[in-house]
Amino acid sequence: MSRTIRLKRAISRYLAVVCVALVLVAAVAALATYGAYARPGAHTETHTVETWTTASSFEHAATVRTPNAVYPVGTTLRDRPAYFTAIEPVLNGSYTFRYAADRGSLGVRSDAELVFRSVERGRDGNVTTVYWSRTRPLDTRRVDSLPPGDRVVVPFSFNVSRLVDRQDRMSERIGHSPGQAEALVRVTLTYDGTVDSHRVNRTRTSAMPVTLGETYRVLGNTTATHAHPVTRTVTVPNRPGPLRRIGGPALLVVSLAALGALLVLQRTGRLEPTAAERDYADYRAARAEFEEWIHAVTLPDGAAELPRGEAATLADLVDLAIDANAPVLHPPGDDAYYVVDDGYRYVYRPPALDDENDGADADASEDE
Repeated sequence: MSRTIRLKRAISRYLAVVCVALVLVAAVAALATYGAYARPGAHTETHTVETWTTASSFEHAATVRTPNAVYPVGTTLRDRPAYFTAIEPVLNGSYTFRYAADRGSLGVRSDAELVFRSVERGRDGNVTTVYWSRTRPLDTRRVDSLPPGDRVVVPFSFNVSRLVDRQDRMSERIGHSPGQAEALVRVTLTYDGTVDSHRVNRTRTSAMPVTLGETYRVLGNTTATHAHPVTRTVTVPNRPGPLRRIGGPALLVVSLAALGALLVLQRTGRLEPTAAERDYADYRAARAEFEEWIHAVTLPDGAAELPRGEAATLADLVDLAIDANAPVLHPPGDDAYYVVDDGYRYVYRPPALDDENDGADADASEDE
């Protein structure tokens, strides 16, 4: 009961603040409800409608030209991890490009070149430093209209032994040449046109590095496949979640109902605590404050026959007990509080609420 009285006191004191807060909550709930049902809005999404792919690959081979104890002259070795410079001095190869789609037509230009250079590579195999580089063209091809599934082939050929001799001469001229000499077959491909009804205009570069020395090796992956998604941006209506679709209206109803209930209670006077409720709340506060002075002890024999004095509040009774250096007695089963001092019995009876009034009146009549 005391909690209810304290709550009524707090709401009555801060009624304006509570009403403003409820109005703000109702406004937010109304906006959420309006946005969820009347104007949810829209957003854009990007969807992949189809995908087309491109594929490229390097192929390489070398023909034995010098008599040896391993391979007959004229033997062609293909896609080997390593070749011998002395007996297979020329590396031949080709670069192939194709694409896969439902329909399309691409104009393709390919430019192949040979890069002769000295580089430093890290532990991961990637080039970290290029000390010097020389470039010369190998081949150029052009296809005006390439359909899906067809291919563009760019052949190339270069003499590895001559590059090794050139490296030796450069080292003699400039002293020790840092890094590792290598040849790089680099193909720059430009294609434009239409693929699956979409305009395409792209440039890509593929490379095949070859180390130089007594043996020469092709490094890296010689094949590559790339997927090209075709996207479309569409506008999609927003779909509010359950929090906005259900929570917004529910919060609006609850806040408006609470606001209406507070205003009705205020107008009818039921929000303000009654005098009896205020007295009871004051008693409960004093009871908690002076707990250490109150003892659950029955009255001594003959105390009921002593002259009686009435205390207006529990605080007054406690003050009397402090002055008299006497305890405040609260017998079990009795609502009253007592102080016995100097031949007198001082009593305080707490206020009663609702059906407690009948019991209080009965105790008062019996005591008299």
